[in-house]
Order: sequence, then structure tokens, then C-alpha cells
Amino acid sequence: MKNITKYMFLLLVIVGFSACQEDYKVEDAGSLELSGDWTVGEYSLDSELLYGFYELQLYNTATGTDSIWIDNIYESGYKVKSAKLSETTFAVTGATDVNGKAAGLIDIVDGRVINNDSIVFRVILYKADGTVKDDYLEAGHRYTGWQ
Repeated sequence: MKNITKYMFLLLVIVGFSACQEDYKVEDAGSLELSGDWTVGEYSLDSELLYGFYELQLYNTATGTDSIWIDNIYESGYKVKSAKLSETTFAVTGATDVNGKAAGLIDIVDGRVINNDSIVFRVILYKADGTVKDDYLEAGHRYTGWQ
């Protein structure tokens, strides 16, 4: 009976110490306002809906706080690394699709998040010969899970 009491006391001490651990604090990777899943549509430069809606992801890179990944551009799987210009703006010129699906370069122009729930940016896709293949806007809202 004494051994059972000792083991119960030891178990109680172990549980007591493990319950007093500090909460884990998640650090901001520098792109909190930009990061997330976005539901976007493709619009002409005259704001006419051409295609949509689909999911686009923005998230931080592992290299620091000055850049982000933009994933699933054009709902094609294009993925580019973009400069983070401020807490809510981003842009890149002459980016290469890291998935190798785009033949030419990609420009992201005037990207911005508005009021933490809306996103808009211009995409210019180039052919392999450097001529413009497509030029349009992507705009939408942060994904909520609702229709």
C-alpha cells in the first residue's frame, strides 16, 4: 500500500509541474495582414468579371519579413515570390513561376489589402518571347468559409 501511495504522489507531482508550463506564443512572421486564403475573381481592367471565383493563398516566405508567396494566381497553380512593400501592400516585376507552369514572366502591380478583408492587384502575364499574354485584375475578399 505504501508503494501505491508513493507512485500516486509522484504522478500527482509530475502532472502538477506539467500543468504550469507557459503558453506558447506565436510570433508574427511579418506578413500577418497579407497572409491568408482569399476568394478572388479575375476582372478586366474595366472592372468586368471575366472568371471566378476561386481560392488564392498569400503567406510568408522562410527568408524573412520582406517577401510573401502568392499561390494559385489565375487559378492555374502559378506561384511567385513577391516583395512586401508595407504591412498591406505588395508587388513584383519579372517574377518566375516556381511551379514552372507559366511560360514567361509575371508582374504583380499595385497589390494591396484593404481593411484587412479585401484584396486587389493587377497581374500581367508575359509569353516566353516577352510579349503580353494577359493583363487583368484579381480582386476579392478573405476566405470565411461561407458561400
